[in-house]
Amino acid sequence: MLDVRRLDETKEKLIKNCKKCDGGCVSCLNYCAYIEKMAIANIPADYWFREMRVFYGDKRFAGKVNEYIVEIDKSFSKNKSLCFTGHPGTGKTMAACNILKAGILKKYSTFYVTLSQVVNDLIGGDQLTKVKLMESDFLVLDEVDQRFFPTAGGKELFGNMFEYVMRTRSHRMKPIIMCTNSVDTSKIFDGAYGQMFASLKSQFMTELFAGGKDARRLD
Repeated sequence: MLDVRRLDETKEKLIKNCKKCDGGCVSCLNYCAYIEKMAIANIPADYWFREMRVFYGDKRFAGKVNEYIVEIDKSFSKNKSLCFTGHPGTGKTMAACNILKAGILKKYSTFYVTLSQVVNDLIGGDQLTKVKLMESDFLVLDEVDQRFFPTAGGKELFGNMFEYVMRTRSHRMKPIIMCTNSVDTSKIFDGAYGQMFASLKSQFMTELFAGGKDARRLD
């Protein structure tokens, strides 16, 4: 859901603090338009201004992500999907959001969503989420972990949808960036869904491990 108040406050603050103009020059108005696109893409506001050049975590992981961003057109044309694994707080979401931001600057359609939001929206019959899962040029699917399945039915619903989304997006050459706190991805799903996910990941995704400590506990 678009946080209109947060978006408006951020744009007003940006224009107010602009040292080049009085009320909105071309530069700050363009930046406001960029912020609006990030909000529409559902990128969390906390990541609007976090850049990979000040990434605090695993340098090897950051290097691979930056390679993907620098070659964003090639990443898209070759349908390079990624699976970020690692413990909480190691920068997976930050890296994924920076890929989406790079996509926005290149005029790709982008969408960020968490597993719990997908499950809740699908159970509630939200068609917009379903469309964005399928149609966005770059999709970030975050927090793909066992604890976010509210019920066994929710897991089954998501498992079926996830297989459909991955196969359809792959056929349409549209990348997925998936983030999970499960270091061992075989533990995300079990049984038939586990086999399905392992097969799809081996076909369509490159796994990148984000090492390091939980940066949220360093302050």
